[in-house]
Amino acid sequence: MEEKNEVKNTCGLCGASAENKCSACRQINYCSKEHQKNHWKSHKLNCKPFIIQKNAKKGRYIVASRNIKINEILIKEDAIIIGPKLISPESVCLGCFKPIVSVFTSPKCTKCGWPICHLQCSGIGNEHKIECEILAAENEKERKIYREIQELYLYLKDNILKKINYDEVITEEAFHRVCGILDVNGLDVPFGSTELLALYPTFVLIEHSCLPNTKISFNKSQITIKSARAINTNENISTMYTNLLWGTQMRQQHLLNTKYFTCSCCRCEDPTELGTHFSSIQCLQDNCYGYLIPKITLVVDSAWQCTNCSTVMSSSDVDEIVSTVTFEVDQMLEQKYPNVKKVETLLQKLLSILHPCHYNCFSVKHSLIQLYGNQMGYPYSSLNDELLNKKTEYCQELISVLSKLDSTGSRVPLYIAITKYELSAAILEISRRIFFETLNLSLIQEKGKEAKKLLTESVILLKEEKNSITCFQLIRSCKNLYKEIDDILTGKYFPDF
Repeated sequence: MEEKNEVKNTCGLCGASAENKCSACRQINYCSKEHQKNHWKSHKLNCKPFIIQKNAKKGRYIVASRNIKINEILIKEDAIIIGPKLISPESVCLGCFKPIVSVFTSPKCTKCGWPICHLQCSGIGNEHKIECEILAAENEKERKIYREIQELYLYLKDNILKKINYDEVITEEAFHRVCGILDVNGLDVPFGSTELLALYPTFVLIEHSCLPNTKISFNKSQITIKSARAINTNENISTMYTNLLWGTQMRQQHLLNTKYFTCSCCRCEDPTELGTHFSSIQCLQDNCYGYLIPKITLVVDSAWQCTNCSTVMSSSDVDEIVSTVTFEVDQMLEQKYPNVKKVETLLQKLLSILHPCHYNCFSVKHSLIQLYGNQMGYPYSSLNDELLNKKTEYCQELISVLSKLDSTGSRVPLYIAITKYELSAAILEISRRIFFETLNLSLIQEKGKEAKKLLTESVILLKEEKNSITCFQLIRSCKNLYKEIDDILTGKYFPDF
């Protein structure tokens, strides 16, 4: 991928002295525009706005070779390997990867006997072809399901590899190494209603950061990586391998368990997580209004110390407190139609233990802002001013936190879009009430402009999530609210004023 001339400042085509660099990658020189044009067929495969670098700590990684503008395409590539996840809740067709009801009752490939969705599946002759030839070497009628890698290796070795003379090439060590590569470097790819595991040749070189400067989108199995913000020359290009809406300890533990490293980005190094206190809990000392934060941020089992007094708590004690309430929050979020009163009661409990912006409080408040004004029994017409103002307050608080944790809006665009939509709806309802009290048309129109701005920002964010059903529903709601706001701004909503 990286292309360099053997002699510095020489033409990539003829080798003559040259000072003009390729403007797209800044990594190769040309003596004339004609030579650059003639060399393009060869150079375009390597013409990327980044170069590969390597050091002992990070291994291989990529840095920008020039200034990169926001929303530039950095990488667009197909997976070199794609298939079902090693641990998956459902079975999928090996031809098209669509879920199948049962491996026992579904049709089978006529060559290898493995389950497929349909005998005329279009993927049988394409994606499945190479593995089909290998799997066809097995002639046992009954297959056992092996979960441990060692057992899986022995199974493949005894039943398949020996029969196609692969035994000398694929050793046990090599097999374990391949499984390790897939485990560490594989990427979960949304594919219809399921998820697949894929390996990409260039994406795998992008390093992790909890404040990444790129964003990802998929077209089936093809991945596109764009710049989420402007990236400066020589700046490391990064993505995120964990969940943005987890606290630092959860993210670090997840990275350590799955990728075998920990993160040292500025969010992870800051015990307050960029001032959001996304993991902080309340000090348990009487009459102390401080919050417990990690003493050593990059140590997973670090003790926690109060910001206001000398109280220190062990990591295990903090984990016990947080895991208990996290379990309650997860149970609540799993409910299809949560009860508003119960959600409010849970939030009050959380606020007595955690920082108001703790990730558990964040999740519950994000649920509440969608219930207020929308759930049966809580339409806007029935919301009292206290609940309406509370919804507005929660929305503004969530937007403030997200503006720090996802300033580019590239990691959780749907979360942000929902919050801005709910805030615009609340602002509009408040302005209606003020109007009917004061008959001040200019005030409601001013609020209408504020709500319209939020809706516009929501729709822009939703373009990144256009394949989501929730996204389509939200866009439709945005359009309806947009029309209502336009009627207010043009005076159609109040024709007599």
